[in-house]
Amino acid sequence: MRTIQAELHAVTVPDNRRRKSGPVSAIAESMERVGLINPITLTKDLVLVSGLHRFEAAQSLGWERIDARIIDADARLVEIDENLCRNELTALERAEHRSERKRLYEAVYPEAKHGRNQHTRASVDTSRIGNDFRSSTRQEPGSYSSVAAAKEGVTDRTVRLSVAIAENIPEDVRDEIRDLPIADNQKELSRLSKLAEPEQREVARMLVAGEVDDLRAATGAMSRRERVSRIAQIEEGNRPLPEALGRFPVVLADPPWRYEHSKTSNREIENHYPTMSLDEIKALEVSGLATDDAVLFLWTTSPKLAESLEVLASWGFVYRTCWVWVKDRIGMGYYARQRHELVLIATRGSIPVPIPSARPDSVLEAPRGKHSAKPAAAYERIEAMYPEYRKVELFSRTPREGWAAWGNQCEQ
Repeated sequence: MRTIQAELHAVTVPDNRRRKSGPVSAIAESMERVGLINPITLTKDLVLVSGLHRFEAAQSLGWERIDARIIDADARLVEIDENLCRNELTALERAEHRSERKRLYEAVYPEAKHGRNQHTRASVDTSRIGNDFRSSTRQEPGSYSSVAAAKEGVTDRTVRLSVAIAENIPEDVRDEIRDLPIADNQKELSRLSKLAEPEQREVARMLVAGEVDDLRAATGAMSRRERVSRIAQIEEGNRPLPEALGRFPVVLADPPWRYEHSKTSNREIENHYPTMSLDEIKALEVSGLATDDAVLFLWTTSPKLAESLEVLASWGFVYRTCWVWVKDRIGMGYYARQRHELVLIATRGSIPVPIPSARPDSVLEAPRGKHSAKPAAAYERIEAMYPEYRKVELFSRTPREGWAAWGNQCEQ
């Protein structure tokens, strides 16, 4: 292997390498400060084998030449094949060897990377690839993965998945995790390769720092962090009950009840939206938002039934009756798995009862939606019961036409 000063304009970059190029500003900044530490790798025909980001960084800096190692494709392939026969290779090392082998193969056979003439691949003498990389046949070769799979005695899919690991995980991330258990776990490496680069770097950081033990824990921690950030933004939108809205004869409320017994972080209500304590809910000035004669529809669940009655009293309402929303899918529960929610109906003053034809069935059957979303049929019931009155929804997530709305997730 020899090193030369290659003219940038003379270097050929395979099309499939350009598509995988990413941002190079940080690399360019480093190269401008300390120069090129590791030369790029070229074939003797000046086809780029490795170092695409360094090559593009040099272009962005206006360099005319770059240090490059010139490799003999046949000799290097023999070395790679010998390494691939070693059992002690980690999954990451095997992926890197296969990826380099693919780059060499496609540099010599550029037509192979386009997947053309795949029916002629059986005519390629795979036993000679490595000893004589170009092979004696003059027919177009098959895809790299099919040729490599035949030579290694593995499946085409195994080779493709392995190569994708090295191609999609940046070199600096691979170096960070090289001595960690994940480096010998192909399934986790494959999952890591499908994450965006910033997420890969954060996973590597957490693994190296010992904050987590594996990829699943890392992605779970990142997901939770994202949810916490989103919830914090939602909480910033909390506003007092607005006097400017006026007062309403019909009030619908869906408080964010706080549950104390969540067993896993995935199921914590706080992962989806900020909750409130019972005292915080009771302290809301709903009494001032409702007219003297008013009806309140309060969403609750079986475990929160006793607390809900306290809320009704604190808001100045008297419990009258309820209806049940029966869902199409069962949920979780400690004594009984829940498949329903309750709407408590309470009044104050002398709000009229609905006319008989507008009094709904006490059971509402409707499909379960996304977390905490309530069925449209519930709104339609209330609208039919009290069509002539102004309505407001507290803790609204999506305003409904004809209703006033208040809530920290409410679209303004």
